[in-house]
Amino acid sequence: MTNTDFTFLVINTKARWEEGSTENLEVLDDGIALEKETTYTLEQEITEVERWIGAADIAIDACGILYILDDNECRILTYDPSSKQTEYLRGIGGQGTLPGQFESPEAIAICPDTLYVADTGNNRIQAFARTNLQIRWIAETADFKGFKPVKIVPDGAGGLYVIDKDGCRILKFDQGGRFLVAFGGDALQGKDPANIAIDRNGFLYVLDKTDKKIFKFEIGGEYNLVESAEFNLEKLSEPSGIAVDPDGNVYVGDKKDGGFIHKFKPDGDYVGPLLGYQGSCHDIVMDSKGNFYIITGNKGGIAFLKFIIDRYSIKEPGTFISGAFDSNEHGCRWHKLILDALIPDKTQIDVYYYSSDEEELLGPKWSKLATFRSSDVNLRDALIQGPAGRYLWLKLELTSTDEYKTPKINSVETYFPRISYLRYLPAVYQEDAISSDFLERYLSLFETFLGDTDVTIGGVHRYFDAEATPGEFLSWLAIWVAAVFDESWQEDKKRKFLQSAVELYKKRGTKEGLEELIEIYTGDAPMIVENLQLYKKDADDHFVLRCEESDELEAVFKKLFGDPAPFSFCVLLKPNQNDIESQLKAVKRIIALEKPVHTSAEVTVLQPWIYLDLHTYLGVNTYLSKPVMQLGTTSVIGRDTVLTDTEESGQLERRSKTGIDTKLT
Repeated sequence: MTNTDFTFLVINTKARWEEGSTENLEVLDDGIALEKETTYTLEQEITEVERWIGAADIAIDACGILYILDDNECRILTYDPSSKQTEYLRGIGGQGTLPGQFESPEAIAICPDTLYVADTGNNRIQAFARTNLQIRWIAETADFKGFKPVKIVPDGAGGLYVIDKDGCRILKFDQGGRFLVAFGGDALQGKDPANIAIDRNGFLYVLDKTDKKIFKFEIGGEYNLVESAEFNLEKLSEPSGIAVDPDGNVYVGDKKDGGFIHKFKPDGDYVGPLLGYQGSCHDIVMDSKGNFYIITGNKGGIAFLKFIIDRYSIKEPGTFISGAFDSNEHGCRWHKLILDALIPDKTQIDVYYYSSDEEELLGPKWSKLATFRSSDVNLRDALIQGPAGRYLWLKLELTSTDEYKTPKINSVETYFPRISYLRYLPAVYQEDAISSDFLERYLSLFETFLGDTDVTIGGVHRYFDAEATPGEFLSWLAIWVAAVFDESWQEDKKRKFLQSAVELYKKRGTKEGLEELIEIYTGDAPMIVENLQLYKKDADDHFVLRCEESDELEAVFKKLFGDPAPFSFCVLLKPNQNDIESQLKAVKRIIALEKPVHTSAEVTVLQPWIYLDLHTYLGVNTYLSKPVMQLGTTSVIGRDTVLTDTEESGQLERRSKTGIDTKLT
């Protein structure tokens, strides 16, 4: 980008930040900040619940209700964390081989309409409808040689993935229980696949206890093993549970006493232990809110680890190294850097730079440019005093000593060539190199102070544009066109009015002008009905209907639009406008100011229903649909309606205010 004196290059979008390299930083939509560390707290631990001996596995539905698989009783309980109430599911469970019974069940899973159980002892998967707990399908040993399901997980699209422990493979079933594919046998052969998890990006994770590894499979197409994902579980004594959050981060529990839940990035990089819980972890499940439920192994206990807040990493600074800024000029002298950043107390940003005529960044010797700390001024700049070079690289280090605060950089700009206020002084001030260097740096202070003013003056034309001017200048700009805003007008309505003000003045006092002005305020054009459209004068100078006259019709028109008068009109507002009742007073004020002084007006808000003797307009406030009687979907029963059961026909009879009886069959 250029202006009259400088060319400047800028990084101010997410795509541009992602072009550089980041470490311990999070790239946001509007800049970069220190990476967050999620904080949890142990909310409660459920142990020794009445009627419940041991928890083999748990699943969580969309409402946060826990479905607990009790392997000792071979039954399923529900647990509501808010009310702390437990209840057995009736109709299924109990030890045995019959459909609906279990033998040493090891896993449970849930999706919106189906409950799945890995009936491990009977070598089968059972699927139950959640509405009535009827069996939907069963996948048994007869269908799969050596089939021993130990862990299961649904994919959210109707598919179910199962660990077949005897076959050392992963099986996939569709929502009807039909077998689709088997994969992972080559990687898992001779291993001990103990648990399974799935993320939202089409990847499946299998925890192997033998070699302490996690196998990551791409399940979107060929079910291939992702070789680049290396998860180092050597820190875990007995890796057990596994879960994946919406961002693809992987959590693995340690079964030993005093162990932790450990967090890994999607590519396998180790993050650290999850703070908030220490103890044995037999299995972990994550709900939609990011909370963890942990099977502790303590008398069937379950620990609830609640997500609290995201803290910022303060162990080491976050580092950003930019790509090369290219001036396209060998030996270019770079002028200055401007940083737009928010720097709270106890945080700082260190800026380093390196310039060279070589395009590659090979072993740079970074030079310290500046350190920016907390200040009331958000815009910061520094003069680049280093050697000349076509390319310029920047290294930004973000540091915080408060885990709840982070510096944030919104944009960084670099200016070239070197042009300072020294050019405005006589040549004698530039003759001595040492003194001119000092004077150039001294004058750069004034350049900083006055730079914003220069930019503002250069963009002064924006203040005369109703669409671009800052909100606080709208009232000032309205003076130019003698406009007065209603106190209830929002900023977007003010801008739209100013853009149309000149044209609206040409139409002031006309039906068209009033329609456009009300449309600007309410968002919908009103209907304006003038009495002269309905009535005309006869030979005796009396008002009569323009259509064929009848006493009934004339009575209806008077009720709707008032008595006939030569200079009266009615404004009808559509019912689908937001908060139209609260806007009604403002609309009346607009009409009073904009209508011709010799006229009178009424304002009516249309109601969204068909009602005889009141305003009813097809396509405006009423619609005709197909005659399908389905309450709550395609039909409604109007106000003032009574339903009765007639003995003669056994039909429902509706009586409405209009006096018309309608039979509902």
